[in-house]
Amino acid sequence: MNTAQILPDLRRISLDGSLLYDFVEKFPESSHIREMQTKKYLMVNHHMVSDCGLQTVDDIIGYTQNDIWFDSTIQKKRSLSQTTISSFKNRIKKIDKIENQVLSTKHSVTAQCFFLNSRGHVGFETVVKTGIQNHEGKMIAFLTICICLTHQVPLSTLLKIYQVFYPHKEAIQKFLSHFNIESYFDPHAPLTQKEIEVLIAMRENSRCKVIANKFGCSVPTASSHISNIHGKLTSGTLHDVLHKLSALPEDEQIMYAV
Repeated sequence: MNTAQILPDLRRISLDGSLLYDFVEKFPESSHIREMQTKKYLMVNHHMVSDCGLQTVDDIIGYTQNDIWFDSTIQKKRSLSQTTISSFKNRIKKIDKIENQVLSTKHSVTAQCFFLNSRGHVGFETVVKTGIQNHEGKMIAFLTICICLTHQVPLSTLLKIYQVFYPHKEAIQKFLSHFNIESYFDPHAPLTQKEIEVLIAMRENSRCKVIANKFGCSVPTASSHISNIHGKLTSGTLHDVLHKLSALPEDEQIMYAV
């Protein structure tokens, strides 16, 4: 997606007719319109519904951010961990800061951030917010588009971000879950920090000598780490794991097929 063209395209959008709503509905990633005063959602697309872990646009339209993430009735529709909820509290603060910047500058604002989605997986996105004015030139709403860049984050960096959000062992399991490879390993013998680092390094080159040079250890030590990883596999092969480790997560594959 050509992000450089997004802002010029947004500036050509008018509130007249259905052009703006068509833009939101057909945008290939998460997009929405939120009223400035009440902060209620006026329009969302199905990508945002999925990102929120909900079923239909009716689960979001007419509600605020706080409603969507913290209202007990809406929360019953999905299972959110306290870590995810805490992450969204921080995310809402960032969103409010961006919208205040749009109000003060009267210009579109672009920002990037890491976050946890409704499944507790790390995401990295570019957020573009644009003020929508009425016929009197008064800003009445915000148009937001989100461009997922998670697939561009190096695996080692992604692991570190998981370790910011989660305790050590849970971070490794969440990282494996991110790529749908947690079922390949014995849940009673989780990978150690060094083993997950070696597994990530093997994605680039799985030769023991290369691994040893990368981690500053002997070839026998590198071989031992790889053998330990093999020994913790309960299904599939290490080749299968490495192949999936490089692929887009399933919830992003449709998004990038357009």
